[in-house]
Amino acid sequence: MRESRRNGLDPLLVAAVIQVESRFDPFAVSGVGACGLMQLMPPTAEWLLSRDLKPAHLFNPVLNIELGTLYLSQLMDQFNGDLNQALIAYNAGPSVARSLQRGSKAWKRLTQYPKAVLTAYKALLSAPEQIAAR
Repeated sequence: MRESRRNGLDPLLVAAVIQVESRFDPFAVSGVGACGLMQLMPPTAEWLLSRDLKPAHLFNPVLNIELGTLYLSQLMDQFNGDLNQALIAYNAGPSVARSLQRGSKAWKRLTQYPKAVLTAYKALLSAPEQIAAR
């Protein structure tokens, strides 16, 4: 909550990113080396911190969420508030997001990520209603 709000993000959106990225496993590691809850690449984390960082530090949930929300917030700024583009950039990198050609195979593949995050987000938004209906 704290880091989401500090970075101008909806906490449920951040929870949706975490759900899609790591399924809330703080020790998750992707096939390409992204680490922790928000699946940050070590070089991205070092760039955000402006200092050396051991990949193992990214398994600290507090640090991981602090850096992940900062990064997502910066991407939202870079892509003028376009959540789909920011999420593609979060998943594949800003240069990939900028160079995507609408309708290409890469575009079709990479647009699945924002769809998954938004589906998780909608489920989280409706969770209180579902609980109240029980």
